[in-house]
Parts: sequence; C-alpha cells; structure tokens
Amino acid sequence: DIKQLASALSSVKLSENSLIRILWPKEKCRLLREDVILVDSPGIDVTPDLDLWIDKFCLDADVFVLVANAESTLMQTEKNFFHKVSSRLSQPNVFVLQNRWDVSEMEEDIDQVKQQHIDRNTAFLADELKVTDRKAAKDRVFFVSAREALASRLSCDKGIATPERVLLPGFQARLFEFANFEKEFEMCISHSAVKTKFEQHTKRAHLINSELRSVMEEAYTKSLTLQDDQQQLRREKSERLNKLDKELDMLTADVKKKIRAMVEDVERKVSAALNDEIRRLSLLVEEFERPFHPDPVFLSSYKKTVCQKSCLKKTKLT
Repeated sequence: DIKQLASALSSVKLSENSLIRILWPKEKCRLLREDVILVDSPGIDVTPDLDLWIDKFCLDADVFVLVANAESTLMQTEKNFFHKVSSRLSQPNVFVLQNRWDVSEMEEDIDQVKQQHIDRNTAFLADELKVTDRKAAKDRVFFVSAREALASRLSCDKGIATPERVLLPGFQARLFEFANFEKEFEMCISHSAVKTKFEQHTKRAHLINSELRSVMEEAYTKSLTLQDDQQQLRREKSERLNKLDKELDMLTADVKKKIRAMVEDVERKVSAALNDEIRRLSLLVEEFERPFHPDPVFLSSYKKTVCQKSCLKKTKLT
C-alpha cells in the first residue's frame, strides 16, 4: 500500500536512502508527458545523512520547490538544506511555495505578513543563495493552498463542482496563484532541461566542430601549399617550354640557312658543270669529222657516234 509506505505513522519503516517509484499515468498530469520526474523528500533535517541523500537523488535535479508553512517564517533548517544543495549544484533553480495561505488569510494584518514573507524569501534566494537577482526572486515566491488546489483538481476530474465547505474566502486568487506557479515551474523545467539534457550534446557538437575545423584548416593549408607547388612547377615547365620553342626556332632557322646554302652550292656546281659540258660539246662537235645531217634517220647515229667519242676522250683524259 503506497499510502502506508508514504505515511510517517506507518509501522513499516524504510531506510533513509530508500526511494519509492510511483508510475503515475501520464494522461493525468501534463508535466509527466514531457518526461518530468517529481521527487518528494522526506522533509528537512530529519536525518543526519542529509548530504548523502542530496548526492544520491538531487544532484541531477532541474528545479527545487520549497513548500513552506505560511503560518511561520522561513526556518533556518530549511535554509541550511538549500545551502547544502547550493554547495553541490552551481546555481539551483528554487521556487518557494508559501502553503496554507488560506489559513493566513484570516489574519487582520495579512498584507504585512505577505510582504514579510516576500522580503525574507527574496533575501534568501538573492542575497544568501545568490541563485537569482531580487527582481526575479519575487517571481519565484507563491502563496497557495495545496488543500484547495487538490480539492479543486479532484472535483474537476470528476466533473463536479468543488464543495463550498472545502474552499475559504479568496480561494480564486489562491487557485490562480497555484496555476501561475505551475506555468512558471513548467517554463523553468523546460529551460533547465534543455540545458541539462543537451549541454553534453552541445559540448560534443562544439568539440566535433573544433576537430572538423582543424581538419578543414589542415586540408586548406595543404591545398594552398600544393597549389603553390603546382604553380611553381607550371612556371618552371612554361619557362622550359619557352626556352625549347626559342631553341627550336633558332635550330629551324639554322637548318633553313644551311639548306639554302647547300642549294645555292649545288646550283652553282651544277651550273658550272653544265657550262663545262656545253663548252666541251661544242668543241667536240667542231672536231667531229663526220658531217651533220638533219635527217632523223642519220641524226640518231650521229648522236651515238658523238657520245662514244666524247666518252673515249674523257677516258683518255682520266
């Protein structure tokens, strides 16, 4: 029986570091749909092993809610608990619920009492714990009646009106204050959860980005070095190609010059040899004893005889 286990009057005693897990239907609580886990402490300063309890169950908490009795001022034991929490968590998110405000509404000096609660709670959050500034601290203090809020919610779930005997005068303001607390509580949890759940992922992403940037910078530096090397190689190849082009042009011009000189020399030698042959031929014809006859029948024999005589003469000269 959960009620028996949760009751301090129960004969069944659990160890101080025990934790009872209650799997409440998510459709009955909007916050539970967002994977919110609510942890209820056994109270303030009820065990000497409070530090162990904080280390075991509170170090990963996103928000702390101090449910104080509005009929008394903020107690030092309550402050000590949050001082211990603050010593282990850098900057815990703390809300203060001044409960049983429906009873305090009956007092004549209710406005002064409320202002005193606000001043002391603000000083505790802003000046002692230093978890927020004084302006924001005022928005973390709420005056509610848990009894009225529970009765109203139970009646609403059953679809019936809340019995008037359960509600005291001014209950609308207290119910509105409780709804406002739920809204602020939900917003704070959302912001804190984003930080706690995604902080490691964000750090990992920053680390990956840094490593990726280093790799890209290294690749960029290597590419610049390679580009400079290739540009230098290109310049060297271009200079060598230009040099080869010039050498080829010079070689081509030299060969053409030599060819022209050879052609001119050959033409000169051929012309000289041809002139010598023509002169010798005229002398040979003059010295030839056989008369020249234009008749084609005798012309062929005449040419043959002249040629033979010329060859014999050359042989003798040789």
